Amino acid sequence: MKNEHSIHELREMTKIAIDKELDFCNPNDTPMVCSMISTLEGRKKIVDLILEYVGNSGQSIAQAIVSIDNENNPKTILLQ
Repeated sequence: MKNEHSIHELREMTKIAIDKELDFCNPNDTPMVCSMISTLEGRKKIVDLILEYVGNSGQSIAQAIVSIDNENNPKTILLQ
């Protein structure tokens, strides 16, 4: 029970940190992510997706934002 509580707290603290990081979103650097977070629903989806990247691949919040932007940006996709 204690572990579940600790994991939940860690997830919530990470979501808060992600949300704060998204407040500094720069459309010149990450246009797709900035566009996606313009709605409350989009922001929630991006926060959850960043949380997945951070938890599953060990990326920092900033790295996850860039990765998500690159994966969703048609200009970047064409260059790969």
